[in-house]
Amino acid sequence: WFFDFELVAKIAFKFQSSEIHLYGPCVNSVKNKLDKLLKLKNVSYFGEKSYFELPQIINNFKVGIIPLISKEEVWRLASGKFLQYLAVGTPVVSVWMEQYSNFNENVFLSKSHKQFLASIKIAEEHNFISIEKELSKYDWNLLSKEFRSEIKDTIESIK
Repeated sequence: WFFDFELVAKIAFKFQSSEIHLYGPCVNSVKNKLDKLLKLKNVSYFGEKSYFELPQIINNFKVGIIPLISKEEVWRLASGKFLQYLAVGTPVVSVWMEQYSNFNENVFLSKSHKQFLASIKIAEEHNFISIEKELSKYDWNLLSKEFRSEIKDTIESIK
């Protein structure tokens, strides 16, 4: 479980006039950590939502955060939430992720709590810049064709 409860608490304290909305599953092993966070007046938990509801929900966010523990194994992840935020025009503040390190607009990647908190302040004042072309590279239809082609080429090179 890579969610950084300590970071979210720091965000809640630093940005007391902001509401922090958390969505997604919560496994029993971390329920007590979530309950502790929910004692903070500006943190709310809404549980899991269907993917059909997400665009409408996150469209209302001023900043989309991905507060995961910053460590090497997490840096290799590729959160779908990252692309969802960008698709609806919401700036992203996230733990550093190698796959998304090439994004230059609307994205603020951090390897420390200090960087993350500073990035939220910058993202709050950020004017979103359209990046449809950049996002189109992550279209599943395009990616699946590329993967099929790579697999085919690899198989043919072995023959």
